[in-house]
Amino acid sequence: MDQLSPQELKTLMGYLIEQINERGGIPIKTQLVKILYLVDLEHYRSRKKTLTGLPWIFYHYGPYTSELEPIISSLGIADIESATFFNKKGNRGFTYTGGFNSQDETESDFTRKFKNHTKLIIDRILDQWALEDLWILLDYVYYETEPMRDVKRGELLDFTKVTNIEQPIYQKAINIDSVTLTNLKKRLLQNKKGKVEQRIPSPPPLDDIYDEALAIMNSEERRN
Repeated sequence: MDQLSPQELKTLMGYLIEQINERGGIPIKTQLVKILYLVDLEHYRSRKKTLTGLPWIFYHYGPYTSELEPIISSLGIADIESATFFNKKGNRGFTYTGGFNSQDETESDFTRKFKNHTKLIIDRILDQWALEDLWILLDYVYYETEPMRDVKRGELLDFTKVTNIEQPIYQKAINIDSVTLTNLKKRLLQNKKGKVEQRIPSPPPLDDIYDEALAIMNSEERRN
């Protein structure tokens, strides 16, 4: 399986950051990693190979690959005062800036490096998840994606489990009022909670290990 070069990965991650920002979201490391995993998932669904070629493993609460670390570390972190956040354990994390942190790196570079079909997949995933609550995103990748089924922590994820049932890339916009949308979302969450109780595997406890996992994924040390 071909793997994207470090520069191609950096261009892709820069695009994700830029597009989350443009949609009004606040990109953080955990979100970026999980969205990239979903990009690989949907690319495999339609092309029988992942886009990045990265080795994803089950790490704490979901898919992760350590090979992203140098790429993410090279991306721009937003101003320390305006974009620092703390989780309930007091662990510090950072959000990211516009994504393309070089004058030579622009969105046009992204469109030249990635085919239109790939861009459509990426944009569709961003439309769905860029502004979604992080816990819902984590729940989805943990419970609803095929490579996460019947896998143990530390094991490689098997993308051959992915079915070929592809959601349509083009989706017709539906006008819906905010009250109806809120009610639908509440019903969706209620249904998901009901299904969670019937699932095998049970979710990991929200304990110190869980908090440490989020801290590891989100923390970025600023180095001179």
